Amino acid sequence: MTQKMAALMLLLLIMTVVPISGKCVQCELSHQLGKDEQLRKGDYLLSENGNFKAIFQDDGNFVVYGWKPVWASNTDGLHNADHLIMQSDSNLVAYKTDGKAMWHTGTYTDINSFKDCVLQLRNDGTLIVERDGHEVWSSAKSQGLKV
Repeated sequence: MTQKMAALMLLLLIMTVVPISGKCVQCELSHQLGKDEQLRKGDYLLSENGNFKAIFQDDGNFVVYGWKPVWASNTDGLHNADHLIMQSDSNLVAYKTDGKAMWHTGTYTDINSFKDCVLQLRNDGTLIVERDGHEVWSSAKSQGLKV
């Protein structure tokens, strides 16, 4: 085996064993965020058809992109943004590093009144929050509430 061939095989082995980034690729390729799941800066949802991406940006803005932005939470400029979570009370909330909410969908309710909640990125680029299969919030109708 030549030295070039050995180096190439070693590189291929390293690429299959060592992840390129610390992020969960499978998590990023999901079209939904389930109860108590969260997105950190740079994490995103991808619509099932691959045409839309909803990303929690480094500047704190949660944005849906097609070939251009189609919806945003309008929280850009908040560099102390930390994470976006689909809470167990069915409220989608963006939090700052100090633990204070900076944006939410206003869909909170008694956690004992339902079984499941999920944020979905649909194939048309619309974000929806569902509670037990029923839509309770849509980005087509609202940009959520600033707090």
